[in-house]
Formats: sequence, structure tokens, C-alpha cells
Amino acid sequence: MTVQIMPPKRETVTLSVIGKSASSRQILANEMKGVATHLVTVPAGARFDAASARTQQAVYFLVEGAGTFKADATEKAANRLTLFVARPGGAAEFVAGENSCLLQILMDLHADEAAHPNEKVYPIVKDYQECEHYRDYFKSEKTVSRTLIAPFTLPRFSMGSVETTGPDRIEPHAHPVLDQLFFSFKENNCDLLIDGASFRFEGNWILHIPLGSEHGVDAKPGETVHYLWIDFFEKSEDMQYLVDVHKPVKK
Repeated sequence: MTVQIMPPKRETVTLSVIGKSASSRQILANEMKGVATHLVTVPAGARFDAASARTQQAVYFLVEGAGTFKADATEKAANRLTLFVARPGGAAEFVAGENSCLLQILMDLHADEAAHPNEKVYPIVKDYQECEHYRDYFKSEKTVSRTLIAPFTLPRFSMGSVETTGPDRIEPHAHPVLDQLFFSFKENNCDLLIDGASFRFEGNWILHIPLGSEHGVDAKPGETVHYLWIDFFEKSEDMQYLVDVHKPVKK
């Protein structure tokens, strides 16, 4: 009897700005308990209230466009591929200098995390190209891996990216302690390997790699791999797994 492997849950994200005010649309709804993802679109000159409840961590990634992130007394210019994280419960907003699309990740905090936040880390504003590089055992030397949010920076959360061109391969591997989302950039065009099956992995997708699933990527000549990985842990101490596997390298 042949067992058919189903493709991972995914959704195509349309990066377009319509209208004269900011808007937010949930994507990949109800896929992960305690996690909500949205595509936020902000027309040039408009503002988006980026604050979150004290019981919720909000992470933003500027997929397209440019503008300014403001949080409490901090104001930072942001171009395409800028990361922004505000203090839970604090004032925050994004002002678009041009038509902009943001990926918004909302994660519910445990009661003790909400009661005792690490105030010193906020706000976080990072330019993509300046993020630390790392290597791990299941990727080739040509693969560029970046750490956007290092483990133990935020509670039970980490984030990074993978970039390469074919021919190249990320060998199948499994994460025993985390759930993972992938968000692919528009140029991404390769095969996703998951639980022994192969599926096309195109650009502007958000998809779920369930806990424990064996997954990898195969890029044929001329193909491009470029996506964000977004990790969610049940216990903060489990983030030691990333510390052990991801080895920082000099650019």
C-alpha cells in the first residue's frame, strides 16, 4: 500500500498595496496554536499602529518598501528587508515612505514572560545584510545562512534566513523541539523535500513545517533558494538546540 504524503499547509502572499490607508490580512490562519501571521500593507505617507498587547510579542519584517519604525522614544529608518521588534505593550508604529508590505508575526506569551519582559532588548531594528552569518552541518559551504533574531533574545522564538543558488541542497533534517514557518522571497524557486516527498517551493509563500517533520531543499542549476525560517519553541531552554547547531562565521 502506497502512503501519499500531503504537501505542507501553505498560502500564497500577494504583495500589493491597495487604497489610501494601512490594512492587515491574516495569512495561514489557525495553523499554529498561539501564533498569528498577517500581511500588513501601508501606502506611501500612511501609518500603521505596530503596538501589541503586553501578553503578545509582535515581530515585523519589511518585505517590500521603505519607511520609518517608531517605538517609544526610538525612531529608525527602514528599507526593504529590515526587521523590527517592539516591546510588548509599548507604543510602536510604522510610517511608510513608499508603498510597503510587512510580514507581521504575533506570538502569545506565557504569563511569566509577559510579567517579566527583558526590557533591555527593545526595540530591535536590524538591516538584513548586516545580520550575523552561521553554518550548520546539513548545508553546503556556498549556502548563506543569517541569524535575524538569535536564540534567547526573545522568549521561545528565533528567526533567520537561508540563501543559495542551484545546484545546491539542504539535506533533510528534523527539529525535535520546534515548530517552524517558512516565508519565501519572490525569487525563491526550488523543491521542498519533506518526509520523503518532493514539492515545488515558489516565491511569496508562507508555509508550515510541523514539529518533527524531516525537511530539506533541493535547488537545480539556475534555481534560487531564499526564504525566512521562523522558529517557535514550547520551552525557552529548548533554544539551546540552535546554539549547538548554528555556528557563527565571519562574513
